[in-house]
Amino acid sequence: MKTPFEKYLDATRERNLAPIYGRAKSYYGKAKVVTSYPHEIDETKTLYSYGTKVASITYHNGGNGRTLRIGGYYSQTTARHINEFLNQNGFASMNKRQLDEYATAGGGL
Repeated sequence: MKTPFEKYLDATRERNLAPIYGRAKSYYGKAKVVTSYPHEIDETKTLYSYGTKVASITYHNGGNGRTLRIGGYYSQTTARHINEFLNQNGFASMNKRQLDEYATAGGGL
């Protein structure tokens, strides 16, 4: 019988963020997306840029709702990673001011 932690590891996937919307050819492994399933019907995608957790999206009840969390503005390169992550998940891109305002208005990590 598996422990809860072993079950969590089985339900967690990690992949490199691939540039689809941006002009970069690659992020060279510096941006990673970890997908986990904290509850059987929820899915959380977390973006790590240079090893730092910078954004997450949780899809609730099998996709019937979603919650976006952003840590704010870090750097121009990390902002590119965040915007690529947002675009790939159906959100609009944000500039530096918008990233900071979103994080401080209750949407922070």
